[in-house]
Amino acid sequence: MSKDRTEVPGAALLGNIRGVTPPRQQRSWQTFDAILDGAERLLVEHKLGEISMNDICAEANVSISSLYARFDSKEAILRSLYGRYAEESIMALDRIRSMLDDEPPETFEILVQRVLAEWIRFARRHWHLLATFRAEAVIAPERARIEHEVYHRVTDTVAAAQLLFQPASAWQLEFISFTFGNVIQGLINAPAEVASHLQLSDELLAREYASMIVGYLDRANPPLDP
Repeated sequence: MSKDRTEVPGAALLGNIRGVTPPRQQRSWQTFDAILDGAERLLVEHKLGEISMNDICAEANVSISSLYARFDSKEAILRSLYGRYAEESIMALDRIRSMLDDEPPETFEILVQRVLAEWIRFARRHWHLLATFRAEAVIAPERARIEHEVYHRVTDTVAAAQLLFQPASAWQLEFISFTFGNVIQGLINAPAEVASHLQLSDELLAREYASMIVGYLDRANPPLDP
């Protein structure tokens, strides 16, 4: 039996999301999710300012009263969409961290490829929303908190890399953390770049990034391998 839902997506990370009333009955979560899914589909092709609450109702196939019972504005819906994205992004980074424990890579370059391939898969699924999140100031406080949490998870992954490969210097570890963080934040903050690489596979794109990162390291220090 699945556990009953009690919190809106992202609430564990962001606290109470302004303008959102969590459903009291489990079946009402289906309507809640339908509203978010409908809004997300509309945001693929439209800016938030071009979408009305009636548009969201029509796309989600819910009544206006059902919508306002859960969200007091479009901005509240956007904050909830960001909460859902934030929750999934942290889960993606946690999967990356677990992956290093379950299947330790043979080389540092393979480690980088695995980390980036997993994150690129996640970023691709959400690239259309990333542009909206970047443009809308209404979620700026939430974005700041989640970007800090993302950096914390990236640092944890880098610590795992340190245990696996024993960097030759503190500078290498700092560089790895800085580079991972910038690549991942780049995928978050530059969705157009992700979209422009749609013709490339996740693995090929990750391989290109990994080759770049390892190339920088090799030119400055001995190769980071066991």
